[in-house]
Amino acid sequence: MTVHASDFQPIGERKIRDDGYIINEANGLNMDGSKNIKITGDPRRLLAFTTTTPLVANGSYYSPTIDGIAYGSFTGTVYSNVAGTLYFEHSDDGLNWNRMSDSITVVAGEGQGFTEPIYSQYIRLVYTNGATAQTSFILNGYMKPE
Repeated sequence: MTVHASDFQPIGERKIRDDGYIINEANGLNMDGSKNIKITGDPRRLLAFTTTTPLVANGSYYSPTIDGIAYGSFTGTVYSNVAGTLYFEHSDDGLNWNRMSDSITVVAGEGQGFTEPIYSQYIRLVYTNGATAQTSFILNGYMKPE
């Protein structure tokens, strides 16, 4: 499955104003006729994927292939009750992958955030679990514009 940058764009004529309200781009009115629809959080940080399925001993999770050409960086959070390693892979064609940066060692029981520049059109994350099966695992990935 490939997630394209266009998958994250507003639907129809919706637009998010600088003050965080959704409006109809054609006439400037709120989309549902109500007075205010406020976006909470940063509307420029868009969820690309999330997983909470624990991995078996020495198992690996591969995120979806994400078309990140319209974005400047990839951010996220990771937590595991078992030590593991998080890798960032980049590709120009979505088939041949390169590890362009250092991996992140995930310490058991300690969550952490990460940011990775977009070097190629496509990006994916690979998490490799340690020698013990997990009972708790959370990995979230977000796209951020330049």
